[in-house]
Amino acid sequence: MNILVGYTGVHGSTHGIAERLSTRLAECGHITVIVPLAAEQKTGGYDAFVLGSAVHNGAWLPQATDFIRSHPSTLATHPTWLYSVGVPPHAGRWPGRRRAEPRQLPGIRSLIRPWEHQMLAGAVYRDHVPRWRHLAFRTRGGRYGDHRDWKAVDNWAERIHRGLALADRSDTGL
Repeated sequence: MNILVGYTGVHGSTHGIAERLSTRLAECGHITVIVPLAAEQKTGGYDAFVLGSAVHNGAWLPQATDFIRSHPSTLATHPTWLYSVGVPPHAGRWPGRRRAEPRQLPGIRSLIRPWEHQMLAGAVYRDHVPRWRHLAFRTRGGRYGDHRDWKAVDNWAERIHRGLALADRSDTGL
């Protein structure tokens, strides 16, 4: 299958995860194209979509939501998986705050009916954080570093591949 692996991010974590997903899906025999998301990105010629965004202040970045709002009928009629990349829960203690999904996700789910959404940990380094947030981050036990879980990414790519195999069988009547 031809798969568009789209992403949007700021510091590279989301791009790195998109590359890993693309590589793993290609190893399963799929043709993958990895692109930064933008509303004007073309969707023709793809059988499936894997779309991700960094999460900043509890929300996806505008490029990702603009892409989805620009192509709802295509995404709703093709297998589509979504992922969000953010600070992992163990990177700091934030009282009264759990690792919630991005605030746009309920609306996105009702618009395109994705097959699955996955929360993934990213990387956070000192130069990614403004001074005032650095102090709050460190006070609450935040730890800088690359928190991406490559085994979790690989396992998710395998689940996507299995989902595509099921979709392909149902399309052929098997």
